[in-house]
Amino acid sequence: MTLRRGLLTAVWLAAAAGPASAADWRYCLAASDADHKVYVSAPFFTSDDWLRAETAFRDLLKRSHLENYTVQCPRSDDESSLLAMQRHAINFNSQYGNRTTVLDWHP
Repeated sequence: MTLRRGLLTAVWLAAAAGPASAADWRYCLAASDADHKVYVSAPFFTSDDWLRAETAFRDLLKRSHLENYTVQCPRSDDESSLLAMQRHAINFNSQYGNRTTVLDWHP
């Protein structure tokens, strides 16, 4: 009976939590310490996984002959939080002498 009650509780908790978020707000950032440059994408809403976004942004940079950049695509549940994260990343890089270029790009 205890096992059954535990399973029922687990099922109820999973149902109460609601469906998993299928989409996120993201922006991509690519930095090169050697070049003192940072490229940042515009925010975008996507249901694709993070790897697909990072790969697409990295491919864009490669086509522009910018190949030695570390790419990441941070996520957030909402646009306003993502914009705050993006502003913080731009300010942080500016403090360390990196020039930031914002690209109108989304996957």
